Order: sequence, then C-alpha cells, then structure tokens
Amino acid sequence: MKRRVIVMNGQKILEAEIAGKWVVEKVSKAKGIKPGIYDLYLAIDADKAQPLTGFTVHTDNNNVHQKTNRGLVKYDRADFDSF
Repeated sequence: MKRRVIVMNGQKILEAEIAGKWVVEKVSKAKGIKPGIYDLYLAIDADKAQPLTGFTVHTDNNNVHQKTNRGLVKYDRADFDSF
C-alpha cells in the first residue's frame, strides 16, 4: 500500500492510496517538520554504515522515515527499539 505524508499549516496528514484514491488515515501536529509532500513509498533503505543527517518525517510500527540531503530514507524500527 502506498503511503505519503503531507505537511502544511502546522498539520501532518498521513494518507494511504486505496483503490486509486488518497484517503486520510490520520491528522496530527507537524511538530517542526518542514512543509511538503513526503512519499513514504519511495523511501530507500538507509545504509547503516554511512551516517546521515536530517529530520524524522514519520514513524510507524515497522519503519522510521527520515528526510536527508540524499532524499527520503527508511530505517527498520527494530534498530531503534534496542536502545
């Protein structure tokens, strides 16, 4: 399933594509995320050997998505649960 995050006017909107249409799943505060459209389904797997800087766009039960200078990357959520 394709998912994206839209940030505007201080709000973060999580949408999923269902039957060819974008449907809102959740609306929350943006909490400092820069305005824009973040296509989570296009995120590439992060290379853990290479440190990246950026800001967290979205987290869920499986992944953490980060906007970096190389684009949108995703990490396995389990990597963060071990701390």
